[in-house]
Amino acid sequence: MDASVLPFVNRDQLRELRKKYQETHFFRRTKDEIIAAPLSADAIRLSETLRRVELSHESSLAADLVRRAIIEHLISINRAVIHDRPIEFIADDNLLTRWTSGIAQFPDWFQVRELWEIDVRVMWLKDNQPRVMAAIGLRTKKRVEANCATLLQEGISLNGIYVSIKRPHDNRRCQPVPQLVGKISEVDGDVLQLDDNQIGRAHV
Repeated sequence: MDASVLPFVNRDQLRELRKKYQETHFFRRTKDEIIAAPLSADAIRLSETLRRVELSHESSLAADLVRRAIIEHLISINRAVIHDRPIEFIADDNLLTRWTSGIAQFPDWFQVRELWEIDVRVMWLKDNQPRVMAAIGLRTKKRVEANCATLLQEGISLNGIYVSIKRPHDNRRCQPVPQLVGKISEVDGDVLQLDDNQIGRAHV
């Protein structure tokens, strides 16, 4: 692989490069340089300086590229990726619906889904022979995919419930990240009054 090599200036520079070229390149900082590894044969050169990268000798970079490829595949098959390191994604099937079919009915926003974890690692099984491997885990995750307005319409009391807002993930391929903001002390129309809250956020 021929990777472009750019001088590292600051974090803002690296952030802008990732934002602009994230579809075509993978970026890694090494001391005072930025290595821009192309993700396809027709990716443009980002620098006049090129460096031949042998992935067989750059196991850490190889692991990063494998991780990136897995995430791209999961998105292509419409899986919700919620974290990128380790990779975590939600399976498509609501297990609660399957388990209770014909016995009980639950709203679509009340879910139990499989949460898969793929941790791509570099393992040293023998001296000087690193291998890129993946540790895979599986557990179930309860999800309430309803906002507070929907829960109120369903007649569910929110007093004493902790609530969160969603903020963008640092990796735009991942789902927004829930951020805990506080515990509801009172519902005042469309405003939720909070206690045990983040500093400066008394309501949402």
